[in-house]
Amino acid sequence: ELLRLFAPKKLPNGTAYEQQYDRFFDVDVRAAIYANTRSISYSPSSSTLGYKSLNPYVPNYAAGPLAKRLLNIPLPDNGLAAGSLEWYYYDWTQNYNVSLFSAISKHARFIVEFGIHALASVHAYDRVLPSVEDFALNSTAVRVHTKHTPAGNLSYPWPADDGHGEMTHSVDLYLPPPTVHNNGTSITNGDTGSRELFDKWAYSTQIMQADYTAQQLLYYRQGAARPENNFGAIFWQGNDVWPGASWSSKEFGGRWKPMHYLAARTADRVVPFALWNASAKTLDLWALSDSNEQQHVTANWTWYSWEGSPIVATVSKEVDILAINGSALQLNETIPQTKIGADGNTTIPAWLHLTLISDQHGRSETFWTPPGTLQKAPLADPKMQVQATDEDAAFMISSPRDANGAAPWVWLEHPEGVVGYFTEELGPDSAPKASNLFWLTPGSSRRVKFVVQFDRTDGAWKRGITARSVWNIAH
Repeated sequence: ELLRLFAPKKLPNGTAYEQQYDRFFDVDVRAAIYANTRSISYSPSSSTLGYKSLNPYVPNYAAGPLAKRLLNIPLPDNGLAAGSLEWYYYDWTQNYNVSLFSAISKHARFIVEFGIHALASVHAYDRVLPSVEDFALNSTAVRVHTKHTPAGNLSYPWPADDGHGEMTHSVDLYLPPPTVHNNGTSITNGDTGSRELFDKWAYSTQIMQADYTAQQLLYYRQGAARPENNFGAIFWQGNDVWPGASWSSKEFGGRWKPMHYLAARTADRVVPFALWNASAKTLDLWALSDSNEQQHVTANWTWYSWEGSPIVATVSKEVDILAINGSALQLNETIPQTKIGADGNTTIPAWLHLTLISDQHGRSETFWTPPGTLQKAPLADPKMQVQATDEDAAFMISSPRDANGAAPWVWLEHPEGVVGYFTEELGPDSAPKASNLFWLTPGSSRRVKFVVQFDRTDGAWKRGITARSVWNIAH
């Protein structure tokens, strides 16, 4: 694909590569597919603007950099010639700007690639980093396992400055600074060899990857309630081929990243969506369904202070969602402010818990606060506890009533030696759903079960389940 787009201008005799690509994909492969089926559309590349004509077949390739051109590309006159498109954008000051998502959504029949990269977990790096000194964000060993942007030559080590900077910039903008405390000294320097500090950086970049990708997934799903061409979306990427920073939602070895749990949550049949328009500073609440039958759901939403107490009464609303569609729950929802600081004169936005209850599909939920709020929120120790229950492989995660604050993005983690995922029963008539990365308030708890796919610890993994939240990034 890249050869087709760039060879004509950058390689000697480049038009020959272009002609060979066109012959193979536009004629030979297409003919082989249509000899077997005519029930699917055909595209010769992951990114196209559809086709210029169908008979004869002439595709309309989208020459990059596409992301910066989409806002100015007019829709085809016939409304049918939209292609499959991808979206990669690494400016974290703009990554919650839904107008950028809409630029691709209105042009694409299918969104085939989108996402952003994050560090792998510290467990993955345990396999490849030879010494404690290498557990530094900016160590050579960590950087050579970051392949964004791809190395332009065979020099070693390739610095990967842009890819590393994009990951750290996301944390700098939206989360507390990863910090470890040692004998009264606070350490934040990314050049410091510290497995504990590196672990916090890994968790932080993975939270940003998960939240950003989930927002895109939900926005593209919400397109079913808008007049547009898009019929689906799939993020990049699923599994990984080696331990290092990448776009994957599952690590090399099978461990789920936070992104995989949020991707599963956003793929539920019926899901809530807090649609934030960063430009207009408006928040719309939606209920989305991809069921081919009309769905009746009950929505409940509550705004909380950072101490974890409701600050306005819970709102309940029943709506019907048409098949493969969405229903607005509340447009231009008011975002309450909560006071912080000893003087009580400073305010920041509260946070939202929005749930949907469907008779057929159980409960689904989302948690939201304006991007950047977590960086300045007065987070306090949620005193989280993880306890095994009487049922095999089941655990109770709780924050006691005397805890000092809410726990954003609670992340349950299993030790090495076992592969699997956490699930939760979220409705009396629904099957258990993959569940992790939720928020807790003082006095609340969640009961999860770990589904074991592989175990070489002879069950000892049960003693190694841990939980952390955003509070732990700086404490």
